[in-house]
Amino acid sequence: LMESLSGLPDPANASPSIRVFERHEASIGQATVHSFYQRDLLPAGITGDTAELIRLWLDFHAKLGPTAGFLFGTLNSVGMTVENEFLSLMAFAEAYHRTLHDEKPLSNRQHASYRESMLNALPDDPFARGIYERDLVFSNRQSQRERMAWLVGRAALASWPESFEEELVATAIDTRNWLTHWSNKSKHVIEGGELARFNRRLLWVIESNILEDIGL
Repeated sequence: LMESLSGLPDPANASPSIRVFERHEASIGQATVHSFYQRDLLPAGITGDTAELIRLWLDFHAKLGPTAGFLFGTLNSVGMTVENEFLSLMAFAEAYHRTLHDEKPLSNRQHASYRESMLNALPDDPFARGIYERDLVFSNRQSQRERMAWLVGRAALASWPESFEEELVATAIDTRNWLTHWSNKSKHVIEGGELARFNRRLLWVIESNILEDIGL
């Protein structure tokens, strides 16, 4: 932008005084945070064979496979709402348990036999059979509540108050169900600042289990 300082141009002045305004280009990009590598891989107070620790970490990360994306995508995110952070951590916790610590209630043979018996008891209606067949395929699995209770129990400290584990699990499951399905809002559902603080507790449970799996 060029602006004459003397108002209208003066033909007698071949070089009028001018001001030049230049716009500086600026690019806005998302900040990158890598602090979680140090926090999870080399927590404070751990000493010893660093090379072996790195090997254990890489081996554990490989076992997680795509599941790892839930956790590190969340930790490396900037500006994520507390609700999204919570749901991502819950998704990781469930997938993490399923990947490394899954315990099916029934054997595959038992499940297939019971499933077939239940489907055979239905009327000869392809539509009705399709509805039940769809759900029964995934019935031989632990619930999210059972998975979370296992993770919390494994990370529990002797100093925790009585019933603290049960309350932590109930808060996690009821809040997740409420945010996901807009189900009934129980007394265990939390929001806002309480949810932000709970996310730190949930992350602590997850990290404690990770360190246990690595052998630390």
